[in-house]
Amino acid sequence: MKNQKFTDKTKQSILIIDDEPINLKILSRKLETEGYEVIVANQGELALHLVQNTRPDLILLDIMMPEMDGFEVCRRLKESPQTADIPVIFLTSKTDTEDVIRGFELGAVDYVGKPFKHPELLARVKTHLKLRSTENRLQKVEFNYSLVSQELQDSIGYEIIGKSRQMLDIVSLMKRVAQYEDTPVIITGESGTGKELIARGLHSFSPRRDNYFYAVNCSAIPESLFESEFFGHKKGAFTGAEDNRAGMFEIADKGTLFLDEIGDMKVELQGKLLRVLEDRKISRVGTHKEIPVDVRVISATNQDIQKLLTEKGFRLDLYHRLNTFEINIPPLRERKDDIPLLIEHYTKKIALRLKKKITAIDQDVISLLLDYDFPGNIRELKNFIEKAVILTDAETISLACFPDLKFRFANSAQNFIPIEDNDLDLENMEKKMVITALEKADNNKSKAATLLNITRQALDRRIKKFDLE
Repeated sequence: MKNQKFTDKTKQSILIIDDEPINLKILSRKLETEGYEVIVANQGELALHLVQNTRPDLILLDIMMPEMDGFEVCRRLKESPQTADIPVIFLTSKTDTEDVIRGFELGAVDYVGKPFKHPELLARVKTHLKLRSTENRLQKVEFNYSLVSQELQDSIGYEIIGKSRQMLDIVSLMKRVAQYEDTPVIITGESGTGKELIARGLHSFSPRRDNYFYAVNCSAIPESLFESEFFGHKKGAFTGAEDNRAGMFEIADKGTLFLDEIGDMKVELQGKLLRVLEDRKISRVGTHKEIPVDVRVISATNQDIQKLLTEKGFRLDLYHRLNTFEINIPPLRERKDDIPLLIEHYTKKIALRLKKKITAIDQDVISLLLDYDFPGNIRELKNFIEKAVILTDAETISLACFPDLKFRFANSAQNFIPIEDNDLDLENMEKKMVITALEKADNNKSKAATLLNITRQALDRRIKKFDLE
């Protein structure tokens, strides 16, 4: 079982796969003398098992081997998402053009003919390891700063984590519109996608950054207190008004007012908000004195705003006033490239807070969470990780630390697997569910995915995982 490690290896490692003991011995000695860590395998199946646990930086692979030749080993390495990026150099006594082309088509990066000329072999190894090292450094930079620069993280005071194309575009958009300090922005997206973080980013990169950022949950304000909360009140204006009080617009003057869940605001109150946005003046409850306010308004909603407009649940004039610029944040299920990054980020952060030493995450955990659709988005993922960190007493986060997900999976399996098979482990249960769903759907993948309540892409991953094509 491969783990996603948090620590970097100090030595570059090379896996040699060759059925000839003398070749393994000579190559190992030569490469170890050059300072490399060497792992050896004398057959294909053993090599495929080793590579999952060791994650070498380079593979030297003999073509002519019994039982499973080098071409088949390479094909299986390149089909697995966990090993596809490891460079493979073929070792061969056959240098036929056809074999060389086949090797490159399977994903090899180079080949070296037998008998070896050690200076040539070492030169090839060093070249491809240098390329690999460069790629790793670039990936590490992207991994840590792919969504936002350290400047952004420092400015916001919060992390916005991700590397998907969608999120890179969102941050680029955020930084661009932030500089136009009077432009209203509406942020749309499901609950838990990080709308407030984007709002804070807009504020932090705007000319208003040194002034107040005031966040308001519109759904939490009672109708009777709306005017008092937003515009303030004069002492004695109503029962309980014991002091003069500034409202949210005054507090956020010269800064940013973030109106979260704006779609939950009642239509009757929306007109009062619209008037302030148009006049840029407020009057405290209990007085007619007008107070000018200079506020940038950023709003957000998890509702379908177009549907609200159609059903007259939201004023069109207010919508146009708020929506000079819109930023939509896609749900986590549509940007799954961000999931491994988020898992590692929150594991590190939560482990540090809870004073736990965690150095790795089982790849099974990554796979399970990649196949989950996260209706609660990033907030739900963070909750899963926190519970897992609390439950583990080891240095590795394992599948056993996610009982909620395993229960949901096992519960859904009851619709597919007979009671007498309920002692299957999670992986075999998953495989049997996929097979049964495909049979019920007459091998129609879309129908099978619907039966399993997963996406078509998630089904394709499982089919490839269990070699069910």
